[in-house]
Parts: sequence; C-alpha cells; structure tokens
Amino acid sequence: MEKIGVGVIGIGGFAMTHLDALSRCGDTAELRAVVVPLPRNAAYNEEAREQQLAARGVRIYRDYRDMIAAERDRIRLITVPVGIRFHAPMSIAALAAGYDVLCEKPVAGNVADAAEMAEAARIAERRLAIGYQHLHTRAIQRIKRITLDGTLGRLREARTIVLWPRDSSYYARNGWAGKLTVDGIRIYDSPVQNAAAHFLQNMLYVAGSSADSCADPSTVYAENYHANDIDSADTQFVRVVTTDGARLLFVSSHAVPELREPHTEFVYDDGRIIWEYDGRTAVYRRETLVDSFDNGGELSHDLPFSDMIDALRSEKAPKVHIGNSIQHTRAVEAAFASSGGVSAVPPSFIEKSQTRTGTITVIRDIVPLLDAAYATGEGLAAQGAPWARGGTEIPAPR
Repeated sequence: MEKIGVGVIGIGGFAMTHLDALSRCGDTAELRAVVVPLPRNAAYNEEAREQQLAARGVRIYRDYRDMIAAERDRIRLITVPVGIRFHAPMSIAALAAGYDVLCEKPVAGNVADAAEMAEAARIAERRLAIGYQHLHTRAIQRIKRITLDGTLGRLREARTIVLWPRDSSYYARNGWAGKLTVDGIRIYDSPVQNAAAHFLQNMLYVAGSSADSCADPSTVYAENYHANDIDSADTQFVRVVTTDGARLLFVSSHAVPELREPHTEFVYDDGRIIWEYDGRTAVYRRETLVDSFDNGGELSHDLPFSDMIDALRSEKAPKVHIGNSIQHTRAVEAAFASSGGVSAVPPSFIEKSQTRTGTITVIRDIVPLLDAAYATGEGLAAQGAPWARGGTEIPAPR
C-alpha cells in the first residue's frame, strides 16, 4: 500500500515532536512538505532544520495556505502543531480543501471555534483527530474498558493533581503563553487548557458512556489564580459534574516549588484505580489490589500518528477525534466563566527565586492547600487561603 503523504505546519516548538513521531512511522507515512514562516526561530535552530528537510526532498512553504493549495495530489494528512489561536483557522482551511487533519490539543481556545471545526469536518467528510496522546495508551484504554464493563461498579468520581513548576522562560517562549485572548480570540492558556489539558481529558474520556465517547460536562465550578505576571491562570481548581453524575476534580499549578507528576484516582462503587503519569496503574476492589499494568514501553507521542495513519489506511475513524474532544473545551470555557476571570495572588504571598533559565514564582504554602483541595473536592477558598475567591457552579456551554 502506498505511503500516506503528510504535511506539517511548523518545524519548531511542538512541531518537532510531530516530525520525530512521523520519522518513526516506517513504511506507512512520509513527510512531504512543511511550513516554515519567516523569520525563522533561532531558538529551535529552524534554519539548519529547514536545510536538512529540503535536502531530503521535503518541500518548504512559508505560508500554510500555500501548502494547502499546492499539495493536494501529494498529501492526504496535514498536522497542526501550532499555538491554540491558530488551531481553528488552520484546521478548517485544511479540511475545506479536502485534507484529513491531526490538530494538537486542545481542540481550540473556545467553544465557538471548536464547533466551527466540528462543522467543517462534517461538511468536508474528512477526519479531524486531536492530539491527546494519553488516551491512546494501553493503560488509559484498559481503565476505560474496566469502567465500561462495570466490574468495579459505577464511576462516581475521578481526581487529578498536577504540580508542574514553570519559570519565566515558559511564559516568554511565544506571544500567547499565559494569555486569555490573542487578537481578540479567547484561548484561556493555562494548566487545564495547555500543559495539563491531557489529564482532565483522560477523566472525561474514562467517564464516557461508550467506548468512543467522552462524558459531557453538565456543571462546572472553578477557581483561577495567577502569581506570575500573566493574564490567565497558573493555578487552578476545577470541578466538573458530568451529565451522568460523575464528579471530576482537576487541581494544578505552575506556581509551585516542587515537581509532582500527574496522579489520578478513579473512584467506583466497589473499588478504585490509581493511574500515574508513566502509565503505572493499580486496580483495587475495595481495598484489595486485584490488578496492575502499565503502558508496555509505548512512546505515547507517537500514538496519535500511528492511529491516524491506520485510520486513513483502513478508512475508519481515529480513536481521538473532534467528537470526543470538544467536551474538554466546554469544560475549560465554563471554568473561566465560573470563576469570573482570574484572581491575582497578592505580592505578600509570593516568593521568587532564580532558576537556570529564568525566575520561578511560587505561591507561599500552596502545596498543602492544593493537596487539601484534591482530598476534599473543595476549592482553595474553602481551604482558607486568604487570597482565594470562590467561584460559582454554572452550566457548561453547549
């Protein structure tokens, strides 16, 4: 069978992950074109990377619209590893021109843009996959099957905590990091929308009522805070109640002094499942360990590509697509509406120190507060943080 031709919009930033993953697709796919806007980004050594790609016969374009117009006979799949602001316009343009699309997570910055993407895919009758790689892993897929088969009873709750420190270089790496809007378009860049988006999406997916579905958020309560000098949030508590009544808790911060990798607990009528970031999973019936497994050495970033290539070759739907990813966008938009925006943590509660790459900003005594929020299911205001402001539980947008 002929290789699937692929074009990638970008060669720096997260596009490097796309290029690396495609290089491991073997005889199933071939990179045939890339977009390299000018000026090239020296931080990602784009000039040298472009020369290497051109030497391999990969066609170079300066504008994604030019690639879309010129490559229809050579490319079937376009990948969109770009800033959140551009997910919708670039994906919609590619779909309308007849390409299948793999867009990075999240779907889009807001529900209106995500809905336009879904409609564009429907009208074009093309596939629109979303790059939530953890959903493809053996561990998450097995947790989903255990949930659906009911051996532990009904899923009542899932809780995730993610403590990922980020210094000032993280927010200086591009023009949209830490922004609520870019060019008037809402993007809500924050842990739940960007770096840690996967882990709310994992919970929505496991809570979905069928093998292909994610749970729909019914109501959302959230608190959003920033200690860094940004518009959006670096510290978040989000509680989602699904239409099936499951409660999903997301607790995360970039303004923390210590790294703690994502940890999720799924709570059922008759047991619980503990999932760790590396895929290690423990299954308990009541308090007895009855099973354990992991990802089996998978390279998770490769999985959206191998799945999408398989979907194209076998004429089926990709595992993670617009239809089971838009629920995350609904939850995020509701989270910012629930909190009435983002509250600034007063300087008297903030500590700063230097790292190798920049300045790290930390909320004093934040870790015990986040742990308490995770344990109780109540926000930082309920934990007594003097700088905290409670949100309002609201319906999720449709």
